[in-house]
Amino acid sequence: MKKLLTLIIPPVVLLITASIVFANMTYESYLPLVLDGGVYYDTPTPSATVTPTATRTPKPPTETPTPTPTVIVAEGGNSCAYILGAGKSADGGTGIGALVPSVCSYLVPYQVQQDGTLLVVKAERIKTDTWGCEEGDFGPGVTWPPTDYDCPPPPKEELFDEFGRILWGDLDLITLPNTYKIVCGYCEECGPPYTVNCVEVVR
Repeated sequence: MKKLLTLIIPPVVLLITASIVFANMTYESYLPLVLDGGVYYDTPTPSATVTPTATRTPKPPTETPTPTPTVIVAEGGNSCAYILGAGKSADGGTGIGALVPSVCSYLVPYQVQQDGTLLVVKAERIKTDTWGCEEGDFGPGVTWPPTDYDCPPPPKEELFDEFGRILWGDLDLITLPNTYKIVCGYCEECGPPYTVNCVEVVR
């Protein structure tokens, strides 16, 4: 009996010790353990802890804005502008619509008078075949090279036909940051008082 206990106790002690040791181990990944009979069990297997390396996302390069081409003003070109209307713009400035002598004419501020309440605008002609006045900028119905209509414009009832089509010059729009009460169209070719017409700014 004593020999039997001597043979049994060491394996029991070994099993208890092994159970305590394995119970205190921690694992981070698992691999299958194949036992006899082909039965698979998941059993913990120790693995090394990998600390991820922090990476920085590179800052994208600053985009260089495309510069706006410079408008080249022609040596000639008529200056008259017939004001069709003016009103307060969405951003608090003044929007102006006018007829100008050519498809290559555009509105520009000319003078501010009466303590800043009256604005005079005129037309300037862009040089033909430069940026803003190239044949590809317009539809097939535009005669090329463009020609300027004579100044001054005809009376208002002769500016449009019965269908609202423009009979003289071309329409141009401009928005300015300041507010005005009256806007007038300038006409250098017309002689004193050098204005075509004036309108009140609609609020």
